[in-house]
Amino acid sequence: MRENHGAIGVLLTGMIWSTLASPGRSEDWPQFLGIHRNGVSAETGLVSSWPADGPKLVWRTPLGVSMSGLAISDGTVYTLFQDEEQQYLVALKAADGKELWRTPIAPKYENAMGNGPRATPAVAGRQIFAMTGEGILSAVEQSSGKQTWTINVPKSVGAAPSEYGMSCSPIVAEKLVIVHAGSESAAVAAFDVQSGKLAWKAGSGKAGYSSPTMMKLAGTDQLVTLTGAGAVGINPATGTVLWDFPFPTEYDCNTATPVQVDADSVLISAGENHGSVLLRVEANGKAFKVSEVWSSLGKDSQ
Repeated sequence: MRENHGAIGVLLTGMIWSTLASPGRSEDWPQFLGIHRNGVSAETGLVSSWPADGPKLVWRTPLGVSMSGLAISDGTVYTLFQDEEQQYLVALKAADGKELWRTPIAPKYENAMGNGPRATPAVAGRQIFAMTGEGILSAVEQSSGKQTWTINVPKSVGAAPSEYGMSCSPIVAEKLVIVHAGSESAAVAAFDVQSGKLAWKAGSGKAGYSSPTMMKLAGTDQLVTLTGAGAVGINPATGTVLWDFPFPTEYDCNTATPVQVDADSVLISAGENHGSVLLRVEANGKAFKVSEVWSSLGKDSQ
């Protein structure tokens, strides 16, 4: 986390290239790390190097203070920012940066490690889901920007917001939107996408600063996430914990999203000079067994 001193923390910039092999419609990027939550894009025909005079600027829209990323769907860009009074979810036209709507979803958020929202919105169906710096989760209509429900996630499970702000980007699995909650009885929580009603809670420990992702490990669909306490695999429909692996880090700074390596392996990593571990998840009857394949821990690890 870095302190944000600038008055403009978000500056959205559209770029276009005359050298693209295919000028067709671009692939959507509807949530943190893209469609499959792994940071991989299926785009083709991209340039292999910058032109000598740099990329052509198509539009620029200054908004406000933020650490949020961008979600892009159906020609619209969604992100979070704040001004001197409110945190907002905003929709911009991807073609020209024109603001379509902005919806206030919480008061402004201030933190010694940087002000403003941290999480990236998620687009699912006709809804946008957004999480603020203090952990207020909101559902907003995609077309109008009308807020349909809101809930203070940490407060709902008896927790306090993370020290450096709630940074979990929501993920939608079927009819549930899932985020970190950060309490001893609910490290992770799922809410009904239509009503905002709590559907399940799972695990134990602080929220940390990572975001959950979906994987198919050992032949089973799982929500895999790295909380402040460690890695955990969860049945996304029921909240049943399938396996867990302790991974304590100084200041609970487990910041990276887990990465699937193969059919039964997942890489977890953290900042604060903590390092990485490759885990193997195997079916063991109706249960699951998790084991360490290798680890590289500490700043001096090779």
